[in-house]
Amino acid sequence: MKFLLSAISLLAFLAWAAARIALGIQFNIGCNDYISQAASSPDPSIAAQRLDAAISYADAHNLTSGNTGIFFTFPKNDVGFWYKRLTDSRAILRALPPGDAPLEVSNTLMRVRETLVEGGKDGDAVVSPSGISAFPDNAAFFWWGAVSFFALLLFTALAAVESDPF
Repeated sequence: MKFLLSAISLLAFLAWAAARIALGIQFNIGCNDYISQAASSPDPSIAAQRLDAAISYADAHNLTSGNTGIFFTFPKNDVGFWYKRLTDSRAILRALPPGDAPLEVSNTLMRVRETLVEGGKDGDAVVSPSGISAFPDNAAFFWWGAVSFFALLLFTALAAVESDPF
């Protein structure tokens, strides 16, 4: 029986891992990659279009307010602030007149890039709250992963003790 419970716990944990990976990929494809393209675009109209796609994804997945924190609500995990940065960046790009001076366009694009991307020791990365790909179900995913992992450990240890020939 303990082997069966251990196997079920393993399957639950693997399903959790697969779900988290799938959500991360979906978020990267539907939102994060568009933000990255907007930040690196040399053309304000293309950058605004890319932000439109990212904002549409955020709207469709209710990523407009809240906090991704589970036990504590840290400011760095504020979804509303992140969403406002996206919409404000798009507004800045759209406010540029079509025939504006190249220096003004360049300065605006740099400002938008600094808002959307931050540099780190591994290179540039899009700024977004940690765990946003699972939002608003972060707590459910946390408990699913934690319970299945600890159940796996417990039932595997009990099965090992039960089958110990010594």
